[in-house]
Amino acid sequence: MNTELVNGIEILAAVVKANPSMIAMAKQQKIFPEVERTVVALIGNATSTGESLLAYEKFGSLVPDWKFLFASEKGSAPGFAVNRNFSDGSVVRGLFSTERAVVLDQGIHDDMLSKREATFPIDHSIALDTQALSYLLPYLNGKTANLPKDFHEIFSFISQDEVSVDPIPYLTENLPNILVEKNVPHITDRLAAYEVLRTIDAKHFRETQEVRSKISQSERNSNVEKFVRKMIQDASEPKLMSAVLRQHTLLYCLLLKMSTIQLGSPGRSSDAKLHELVEFMDSQLHTVFAREIVVAAEYFSKGQNLTFFGKIHKRPSDGLPDLIAQLKNMAWDFWHIRYIEEAATHETPRPDTTPIQPRYFFPALLTCDKKFIEIIDLYPLKSCAYQKGSRSPIPFAAKDWIAILSGSPNAEATIMEKYFSREAIHRRDIKREDVNTKLPALVKKLEEEFAKAACTGK
Repeated sequence: MNTELVNGIEILAAVVKANPSMIAMAKQQKIFPEVERTVVALIGNATSTGESLLAYEKFGSLVPDWKFLFASEKGSAPGFAVNRNFSDGSVVRGLFSTERAVVLDQGIHDDMLSKREATFPIDHSIALDTQALSYLLPYLNGKTANLPKDFHEIFSFISQDEVSVDPIPYLTENLPNILVEKNVPHITDRLAAYEVLRTIDAKHFRETQEVRSKISQSERNSNVEKFVRKMIQDASEPKLMSAVLRQHTLLYCLLLKMSTIQLGSPGRSSDAKLHELVEFMDSQLHTVFAREIVVAAEYFSKGQNLTFFGKIHKRPSDGLPDLIAQLKNMAWDFWHIRYIEEAATHETPRPDTTPIQPRYFFPALLTCDKKFIEIIDLYPLKSCAYQKGSRSPIPFAAKDWIAILSGSPNAEATIMEKYFSREAIHRRDIKREDVNTKLPALVKKLEEEFAKAACTGK
């Protein structure tokens, strides 16, 4: 990190700390976005929670509207949104690998300085990935032979009154499908099963193991119809769909490029493959995706032994459509992880009858897919930061992904200069908006390159 810049930021932070009204003037300066980004990194990427608190004390006056969440062995318990393992390998994965978290914002910092006990209401939810939500229907119909052996445990967990279950991953993944008429009954049936879960009489289930809803069948049908109508309405709006699908498309591009590199030149070194991938991120997507760099490093090292990529192998050309479908589904899995990170920024008001509104939101993801779990666990977070009102979190990895990308300590300085200098970051920032218009052509080009690498002929 630029020492001269950090020294200047320290002086500015001290001035604003002594004169808080000067933050408005500081924000008007052209360099402030870089200052803000640097301060968030100094706090969020510190070596320990204690070091983060010290960094906030020093620089926090420059980020009064930012919130920070830290993995911790001590601190607050984020409801049910913590890691949980079921008996047959299904899991809940929260933001962090720890069972507790420390949260920090200007109000909490002020309480700490005044030696007052900091109080901050929290909320949580458990998002079901698409596969897990789809399992609800056969489970409720008693058709459990093909379900994970631990699904009864899962249902007993998510049916508790205290557990808030989030269907957004399923709803979002199926937006492109809802406008195809033959898909509507299939989606409706699964949403009907979710509605039973959402309205379950948890006490009755706990005492008798019988599933029944607290509301009538007609009320449930009406609620499901509203779900479906809203999905159709959203899917019919091109601008909304473009925004919803943008991140999925970016992740699909990354998976196409990873797979093309691996299948096209399996004998190259992992470092060479990784450098080709990050060059693509930098020059074509104008964003460096840290999580996907860590996943790619594992893939380039293990190949198909990283079971998430187990079905991505060379095939005759008539197998190409299936490979493309597999990669698109895998991109939705990547999207699910990103969704959980973004959900941490949601400060959804509780009903008006609740006088105390949540100040922090802790999301988690429930999945039964063991191959996907391996990917999730490759990249635990140590902290996450976001600006109030923004839906763009900044996650900080517990792993040193720069070291993974560099391959050796001697190469780190070169990597930092090439991809993370002020000039490199600025170059990506000004070009990023152009990506949207170029995505369709880029996808076509990447699919053609993938076909050449993956297809062995007839």
